[in-house]
Amino acid sequence: MKLPLSPPELVGLLTKTPPYELVHAMRMQEGGLVHGDYMHWDELRHRPTPEGVQHETWWLAVRMARQGLLKQLPLLDKYNQPMVVAMPEPVLRDLHHIDQDAAGRVSLPGDVVNPADRD
Repeated sequence: MKLPLSPPELVGLLTKTPPYELVHAMRMQEGGLVHGDYMHWDELRHRPTPEGVQHETWWLAVRMARQGLLKQLPLLDKYNQPMVVAMPEPVLRDLHHIDQDAAGRVSLPGDVVNPADRD
């Protein structure tokens, strides 16, 4: 499996992006989603940008919109930093449906342990 391309550094994007471009991109951004989907930088960079917005500025607007959705996990990444995950509305809704629809219905086709396998 090919690893996705790492996104541009946010600090670098913030320093080089003119404020008016960022404001324009943020006004055109629909929360942390892109056309209703949660996209990684590696996907977003291949999509057509909103009018008048560069890919890196668009990514910065998406990342800033996701900041309020981030939850820290009790796991560390390869740089020994806490891992974070964003939980936008579509993800929460899908998890809710999984919880409702799978409750009490997850099963295996046969016995996991039978009397011959015990001890």
